[in-house]
Amino acid sequence: MADPTRVKSSDIAVKLDLDRTGTYATLCGFTEDTITFGSSLEELTMQDCDDPTKVPSVIRDKVSTSISIAGNGVVAVESAEKVIDAAHDPNSFPCKIEMTLGGTAITWTGNMQVESAEVVRNGIRTATISTSMQSDGSFTKTTT
Repeated sequence: MADPTRVKSSDIAVKLDLDRTGTYATLCGFTEDTITFGSSLEELTMQDCDDPTKVPSVIRDKVSTSISIAGNGVVAVESAEKVIDAAHDPNSFPCKIEMTLGGTAITWTGNMQVESAEVVRNGIRTATISTSMQSDGSFTKTTT
């Protein structure tokens, strides 16, 4: 049995353009991101046409797709205020998700909205921050 080719965390990056200048950067202080590629499904009950006494089946149609990102780390002077401000900004901002799988680079580009930003003060230890972001519109996938 062959071992799988593992992907390191350094091969995955979430880059944001919170200033909307065309310059994407990772958030300073953030050490962990969770990227969720999701779909919304609509369920319908389908009765058997040949035998209406059979228990109906459920069929599903995909009605939308989305990307959500949850990130956390330490409160860094370089990024914390921008993240908190983005939580109150009614406008979305550009985002890139980059992933290298073996020799293949995949990038998803689109817009995000900050859903929440949470700062945690914990005694004398370093303050931490977490954020939740949701896609705003479609993302374009490119593979090189």
